[in-house]
Amino acid sequence: MQNNVDESVEKIVKADEKKIAEMNDGWSKVVSGKTKKTKAPNLREPVIIISPNDESQEMNKTEASLKCIEPSDFSVRGLSKGAKNSVIIRVENENDCDNLMKEATVKLGDKYNIRKPAKRFPRFKILEVFQPEDDNEKFIKKLINQNSHLKDDKFQFEVIKREQNKSKELEINGYNFISCDSDSSHTGGVIMYVRNDLCFNILKNFQKSRTWILSVKISESLINGIYTVIYKSPKEKIGDFLEIIDEFLEQTIDDDTRNVIVGDMNIDVSKNNKNVKRYLSMIQDHNLKQIVDEFTRIQVRRSKHEQHQISKTTIDHILTNSNDIEYAVNRSEAVTDHFMLQINLNDKKCVQKKKKIQEKVIKNCWKNYSRSSLHEAIENIDWNECNSQCYDKKFSAFVEDFKCSINKIVVKKNIYKSKNEWFNESIKKLKKEKQYLTMKHEFSGSENDRIALMKIIKKYKEEIKIQKCKVIQEKIKNNFSDNRKLWKILKSLYNEKKSEINSIELNGALMSDSSEIAATLNKIST
Repeated sequence: MQNNVDESVEKIVKADEKKIAEMNDGWSKVVSGKTKKTKAPNLREPVIIISPNDESQEMNKTEASLKCIEPSDFSVRGLSKGAKNSVIIRVENENDCDNLMKEATVKLGDKYNIRKPAKRFPRFKILEVFQPEDDNEKFIKKLINQNSHLKDDKFQFEVIKREQNKSKELEINGYNFISCDSDSSHTGGVIMYVRNDLCFNILKNFQKSRTWILSVKISESLINGIYTVIYKSPKEKIGDFLEIIDEFLEQTIDDDTRNVIVGDMNIDVSKNNKNVKRYLSMIQDHNLKQIVDEFTRIQVRRSKHEQHQISKTTIDHILTNSNDIEYAVNRSEAVTDHFMLQINLNDKKCVQKKKKIQEKVIKNCWKNYSRSSLHEAIENIDWNECNSQCYDKKFSAFVEDFKCSINKIVVKKNIYKSKNEWFNESIKKLKKEKQYLTMKHEFSGSENDRIALMKIIKKYKEEIKIQKCKVIQEKIKNNFSDNRKLWKILKSLYNEKKSEINSIELNGALMSDSSEIAATLNKIST
């Protein structure tokens, strides 16, 4: 019985203490739930910051000191926690904010630092300004006149001119220095050196997204051609990169001259995945080939269990349309974590003349096609023009308008015809049927269309296998007496990349020396 009385008394005391706290502390109406921590006060509403001079003071003590101020007298909207155990008080207007600041200064004394946050003005960074003004004020006036929304006293402008003088450390005597610089100080940008006695002009020098491209055309020499350097950041999405490169190649590549493109593409072509296939297919459409088939970067990585793993990748590429180029991977002079690619150009002009001219075909580019783009194009058609016409003329006008709308979205592109000998009319017919069923399934979404699409895809793949086998068998039959050509045909069927033999075990003995392994294998084969 006594225990029940004690519990009842304790509940009454706690309830009374809670009521007294709510009556005496008006801040309980301001703070709902736990105090939230914010990175910075909202600059759109007036705030004051109260921070203890003693940084070791606990947050609870700082909040308790506010009980001497009545928040309802100053239209306090909220309370939040700031850095170093400070308190941020949000107020409705500037007048109440000033009054609250005076009240807090009087009642809290010298133990606290009471202040308003420093005003922050929007900052503008304008890059690649052509013909900049010498007078900063004149430049700012022009900027404001061109952008009416900047005519506000809240905006503050400051012109910072960056020196574009190239570092002398990068210059080499006897060479012209060309660069495509990056805005970032830690990544991006490409450099090219052209010998002083060569006649050249810059075709492209730009950065788009996280890709940098620098291209020059050399003329009146034995190495005439278009030479390009590209860098793709590892953070660049593969889809965006392929669009940038496709557009660049469409505008810049000249089929009648030598084209050489080198760079760090950050696409490992030693792997056979979807992105690599898209990349190589896009290159082939522009009559280019990737000729690097050795590892250009080898890293030793340490796993969680302290085991060393060797990462080998081929991410530095050479793209060309010429057969007179030889390359070598220089592994001895390691300047960076990538090996150096050395390119040798043969000066024989006859090599270019012997090259067969590859046939070009027109292909529809559906990159910009979507339901929304088609819907927008159809909405822009003026249907009032054919109201007074007869039914047949109305239908003909509708077909023509619809064709024009599609042609605006689907662009015609000239690409090189596929070199695959197995690609015949039957496969071409199945491919068109597959494309038609794919579009039909995308629009309808029905299960029957999906089943029909899966059947035609299976049939399409089986037909490709059959035709490939026929072509290979025909080649083997025609070159059966020529061991060199026969071996080349058989080797083309084996897609696995070259790998070095690190060690072998023979008769219980383990050999790791490369020269010893080579001598042993030669003895066995002979």
